[in-house]
Amino acid sequence: MTSLLCEAVLTLLMPVVCLLAAAAGVISAADCGKLPGFMKFSVVLAGTFLWVCAGTLLLPHLGLGEPLSNLTVYGLWSLSGFAPYAAVLFRVPKTGVSQIPKGPAIWGAHTHLFFCATLGAALCRDVFPTAAGSRCDALPDTLCRNMLPPVFLFFLPLFFLTALVLGTCRKKSAGFLSNLLLSAAAPCGLLLVTAIGLETLSRDPSGGTTPMFLAIALWQLLLFVPWGLMALRGRREKDERKFCNGISGLGAAVFFDLGLLLLGYIGRSV
Repeated sequence: MTSLLCEAVLTLLMPVVCLLAAAAGVISAADCGKLPGFMKFSVVLAGTFLWVCAGTLLLPHLGLGEPLSNLTVYGLWSLSGFAPYAAVLFRVPKTGVSQIPKGPAIWGAHTHLFFCATLGAALCRDVFPTAAGSRCDALPDTLCRNMLPPVFLFFLPLFFLTALVLGTCRKKSAGFLSNLLLSAAAPCGLLLVTAIGLETLSRDPSGGTTPMFLAIALWQLLLFVPWGLMALRGRREKDERKFCNGISGLGAAVFFDLGLLLLGYIGRSV
């Protein structure tokens, strides 16, 4: 009974608490800092999530044999994710994130704390306590099972909807449609790449994957280049809405790709 309760807390309750804190921070940033504060906070929050995830996935490749060493490295890596929020709260100059208000920074620090505590508890349960040494091969499974699905379900709609709203604010219905078409390149391109891959393999099962790789490269260019150019033009023209529109589109593209990688990883054993 106790183990089932702990499992429910780790896999259901704590991720929900973490994402509620993230949502509160996003709302607070929009209220306090308007559009610049909202975008800065959203990008920093997404970056700290990905930072911890990257450290968790890299840990098995560091060659550390002792569970305590692994746990120490994980703790230090996770602790460094507090730097953007600490820079705001303690007014460290020239950090590049000084425009995030203190209220959202507090919510961001709490979100990061919940995320690291939940993932750290799962790692201690699943990876570190073995007598023969750490089971670092279990790290990706623990990460994917406990935290990544709700993270992607939070950030992908956040950036996608922000892009649509900013496009509508900039150019009304034309802006909404253009942003929707740019966003549609992600799922439509996936279907096209899948069709090309299946057709290529049906013609030449032993190899000949060059057309599929070319299709993937072209798809990724269509996914990122238009948003990147929009952000660059907005920066050059000092158009705040256009710049934020491009950044939000890039964020949606990044989390779409990462979500596909997550689905591929989870589905590899199905």
